[in-house]
Amino acid sequence: MLEKFAPLGRSLTSWRQLRAVLLLCALTLGLVAGPLALPAHAEGTASTFVVEYKALLREAYPPGRHGTDLPFRRVFVVGRLPEDQA
Repeated sequence: MLEKFAPLGRSLTSWRQLRAVLLLCALTLGLVAGPLALPAHAEGTASTFVVEYKALLREAYPPGRHGTDLPFRRVFVVGRLPEDQA
């Protein structure tokens, strides 16, 4: 991804973080999906998708004794112009 910015003459720095959040509830579709783009090419597909997705969420992120552990990655990129172009 960073290669796309190299021709622009910028000095790039990037780093990643692995974060973990302890949710004090079960992970729900609304927490991860936002305005979910549902498949709409066949009647009933959207509702089937939602049911299956909810089941996968429960399996992948089961609530524990103190909440639901939700790990996620964040990527940061900072670009700087050379001083003669700033």
